[in-house]
Amino acid sequence: IDALDLASHHLDLAAWLMGKPPRSVTCDLLSRLTDDDTAVLQLEFPGGIPAQILAAFGGPELHRFEILGEHGKLSVDPYGSDFVETRTATLDRVRLDQFRGAARALASPRYWLRKAAGSHQLVSYRQALGCFVHGALAGRQPQPDLAAGCATLAWLDAARESARDKRMVPVE
Repeated sequence: IDALDLASHHLDLAAWLMGKPPRSVTCDLLSRLTDDDTAVLQLEFPGGIPAQILAAFGGPELHRFEILGEHGKLSVDPYGSDFVETRTATLDRVRLDQFRGAARALASPRYWLRKAAGSHQLVSYRQALGCFVHGALAGRQPQPDLAAGCATLAWLDAARESARDKRMVPVE
């Protein structure tokens, strides 16, 4: 197991959010504590839209996803709260937005109950598993399906090739 195995989940999420697969990937694999325990990926999506992914074992437990745009930022930190945080690009609103986000996280009874119970499982994991089980029981094709898994493996193969050859690799 290496950091690219961990990065696969963020690759899936990025492609889902973009509504299309990446066109190319550049990847560096670093060995800080164990072999290939850190992966740094640069993706390019159609339209020249970039995405960056950092996946690492042996660092602080973080699971943060951010989307930066011309007018602001959207952040999801499921280990820190149950909320999607938005920030505007104007500096006069940044401190107010930070305070509001922190206050919402602290005031979330569901978040604190889950933490007190020692549950490290994210809500999305339970929902995904429930969707899979209900679909299987109803005879529906699960989503994501085998084709989506194969696409993710192709992206990971391109990332490994990029790390090995030290070059940008088109994604097929």
